[in-house]
Amino acid sequence: MEVQVEGLWLLCDLEIRDERGPDNRFRKELQVAYMLKTDEELAISLRRIAAEQAELAKSCFYNKHLYRDEAVHQARQRCKRIRALLRLLRETHPELAHIENANFRDAAAKLAHVRDVDALSEAFTKFRQRVTAGVSSRVLNEAQRVLTNRRQLLRSADQRPECQIESFIAEMASAVDRVQAWPIEGLGASGLMRGFAQSYRRGRRAMKSCIRTPTNEAYHAWRKWTKYQLYQTQLLRQFLKDSLNHRMVSLKRLGGHLGFDHDMSVFRGELLAAPDFAPVRELMHVGGLLQAVDRQRQRLQTRSLQVGKKVYNPKTDRRIGAYLQCPC
Repeated sequence: MEVQVEGLWLLCDLEIRDERGPDNRFRKELQVAYMLKTDEELAISLRRIAAEQAELAKSCFYNKHLYRDEAVHQARQRCKRIRALLRLLRETHPELAHIENANFRDAAAKLAHVRDVDALSEAFTKFRQRVTAGVSSRVLNEAQRVLTNRRQLLRSADQRPECQIESFIAEMASAVDRVQAWPIEGLGASGLMRGFAQSYRRGRRAMKSCIRTPTNEAYHAWRKWTKYQLYQTQLLRQFLKDSLNHRMVSLKRLGGHLGFDHDMSVFRGELLAAPDFAPVRELMHVGGLLQAVDRQRQRLQTRSLQVGKKVYNPKTDRRIGAYLQCPC
């Protein structure tokens, strides 16, 4: 099927999905298949997918069905997909992968503040739905008020980060042209699998670091490599056996637990130090909020380790090792 997005014709499989937003509005999201095709030369396929993701990252801000915060979230996700793709090239094209990873990381960072405010508010809403016992409703309401004020301030006309968005759009427009000239001719599936195996090993090491030293930094690193593994598995699913493709369900669950824990870690830091949270801190001696956050994080980390041991295990080690021995 062909579709035109901001002047670029994309030849790919498409899925139109209706989703009900947080305030019960339907939005339509155009999703381009993030997947290598077995009947297409790898270099052409990788360039095509990277160009599509960059074009769609830019086009999020022209989609009338999306709020700006939703557009920011989707645009950043597109950049993360491109960075996961680049991680597959680390073994065969290290300089290209390093430079382009930095380019897309820095571009997405321009939008980080908008996303951080919304992610924190969404995480607190989820937390409040799950944890109520032992927490004063007065404290919860005050914390909700602070987060709501932050979102309203961000969305107000005089606070819109239009300059960052315009800069991001310009960088994605440049990237669409740039990635189509990546010098990756002759790339084989074995080279991609070496990159896939490297990401797997980094994720496994990150999990072990969380077991040895369960710091916020260790869990953040594990979350990052889990996302890379999920996107890479999606990208390579036509090349992987069912046994590795089935990991996607566990990777999504693991990413959900780690993402929620990360957001709760950020919320805890804001709760203790941010000036606008001062009224909440004044009530915390009777509220039990900090203890509830810590209990929720402990549960999330326990679940993450349970799922993680299914994702990273000796059987998967052997399967990935078998791919590396395959002369393809």
